[in-house]
Amino acid sequence: MSERTNLIDTIAENDIFSAFARMLRTSKANELLSGEGSFTVFAPTNDAFGKIPDAQMNAWLSETDQIRLKTVLSYHIVPGKHFAANLPASVLPMPLRARRSHSPTSAASR
Repeated sequence: MSERTNLIDTIAENDIFSAFARMLRTSKANELLSGEGSFTVFAPTNDAFGKIPDAQMNAWLSETDQIRLKTVLSYHIVPGKHFAANLPASVLPMPLRARRSHSPTSAASR
C-alpha cells in the first residue's frame, strides 16, 4: 500500500477526523494528494469543525462544484514531509493552494 493511501486511510479510519474525511470525499480534495512527491496534511479534528457555523458547513457541502470547500481544504495540505517537532512556531510550510497560485518562477523553486 502506498504512503498516500495510508495517509488517506488513516484520516478516514480515525473518528476524530471524520468531518475532515467526509469533506475530503465530498469535494474530492483527496485528489490533491495524488500528485508526485510527499505531502503533509494538517487535519482539523471534529472539534475544530464544530466551531464552524452549521450554515457555513452546509453551504460548503451543498455547493455543486465544491470549489470553495476544496480551496479551504487545500490550505491544510502542504508538499513535503513536515513534523510538528521540526516546525518553528512562526514559520509554517506554504500550503499547496498558495503554491499553485504563485507565479511559475516561484512554483519552480519548490
